[in-house]
Amino acid sequence: MSPGADEREKKKIRNRLSQRAFRRRRDEYVKELLSRAEASQRPDTERIVALEQENGLLRRRLTEVQSRLEGLQGTLQMITDSISKTRTQTLSRTIEEESSEKSGTSEQSAGPRTTIRHAQPVEPRTQPLLCPFTCLDQDSLLSAEKTVGSALVTDAVFEFPNESSLVFADESTVDHGTADLEWIMSPLKAQQIPNIWTLNYETGSQSCFNAMAYGRCSASISGSQWTQSNSPFSDHIMVLRQLLQAKLNKPRLATKNDCRSVYQFVSAVLAMFNSITRPDVMNWYAKTRFFHIIELVTWQMFPCDSTYLRVHKHYRPTALQTRLQSQYPCVIDWIPFSSIRDRLIQLHAAHPCIDQIFCDAVSAYVVEASLSDLVMGAQPTKVYIRVTDLIASMSSLEEQNHESCLVPMLPAPDVKTFFSSPEYARVVFKHLKMDCGASYYKIDPIFFSKYPELCDPRDDIIASGIPLRPQTQTTLTYPSHLDASTVATYRSFINFSLDAVVEICKVEL
Repeated sequence: MSPGADEREKKKIRNRLSQRAFRRRRDEYVKELLSRAEASQRPDTERIVALEQENGLLRRRLTEVQSRLEGLQGTLQMITDSISKTRTQTLSRTIEEESSEKSGTSEQSAGPRTTIRHAQPVEPRTQPLLCPFTCLDQDSLLSAEKTVGSALVTDAVFEFPNESSLVFADESTVDHGTADLEWIMSPLKAQQIPNIWTLNYETGSQSCFNAMAYGRCSASISGSQWTQSNSPFSDHIMVLRQLLQAKLNKPRLATKNDCRSVYQFVSAVLAMFNSITRPDVMNWYAKTRFFHIIELVTWQMFPCDSTYLRVHKHYRPTALQTRLQSQYPCVIDWIPFSSIRDRLIQLHAAHPCIDQIFCDAVSAYVVEASLSDLVMGAQPTKVYIRVTDLIASMSSLEEQNHESCLVPMLPAPDVKTFFSSPEYARVVFKHLKMDCGASYYKIDPIFFSKYPELCDPRDDIIASGIPLRPQTQTTLTYPSHLDASTVATYRSFINFSLDAVVEICKVEL
């Protein structure tokens, strides 16, 4: 096509677009004149009603557009995080390769005194990493860690502590004449590796199972009362279950009285655990009346038809949980959303921050509502509120005196009142049925923007609408590492409470 013909075609397109815009403006102008002429012949009251209806329609459309934009923003954020994670992993591998080449050059010039083995980027495998830990040179290890530690890159979503991936072996212990030398590491030595749970290992279920198997074997050899894992939360739960099982000694569950006694014991033990290790979470349980965990733990300790039927449907195990039982931190079982549980087991069972992920998930429980039911004069817009935000706004003084005081009624004057007035916070809490179980709960979309890999688009658990939040949001805490004194406290409490009940009430266990 000649330059002249191309220029003529562009001119035609510009003229066509200009004519189309002109016709659109003319039509809008004619419509506006007709509307004014029609409005001038109607009473002012009808005109006001029509304008209010039009404003309401425009507000609803704006709200819908805002909700869609927020969803689009979350999707773009997930895509951005995924791309950033991929670039970070690629950069990490490049830096490790460059560091390996530089270290290899320095080895040749330094002489044959010490051999440095560089761990390659972790590849998927079914067996744990086997390395010669028989002769560790601690001074050299610390020196090399300073050299290579800066080359490690943290994950895009989770922060891993920077640890050295170098392993040192004394030259005298290495037989260079054997080409296929295999180092066999005993379970006890695997448990003695410093900070095994803080290394940038694989975080899937198989790695978790391998490490926990080594830990159990090491605990049996060393005489430890529990196995330390990457999840202190799960360590506490497992010790409590073992102590309670040993004390109850397989109770009969044939009658309602038998079941009631066991549930009472489990409830008392879990309340003691939360009161000692997480007082803020005990307040959360008391407000929400979240009894599902009691039923779940009872069934896990004494599996039978009667205990299984009491487990809430949201907490019943999936096929993956049943197949990988005892191969992942048991705190994952405490999440009422099956898709999140399965993805945590597959992706983060061995993650060193698994307890933080769990607390972030629980803190993200929300309940949806209509704004017109909560705020006076508001439009029927879909909103959602976090359970923890309302609990934080409900003071203990209000809890004690709410019966004697005048209880406010909904709708409230404004949204800020929910989080500034304990009385209104309690009324909204009750209105949204936040104390009626996990069936009413969904997940704040912010949780999936932080952990996009845990999101299953097929599962309808993501809250929709406009979030109502205070200026400061709280996150539930998780227990610290288990120690001998805490185990002794647990044992003393269980022995005393159960012996007292048996002796006073003559309950046959």
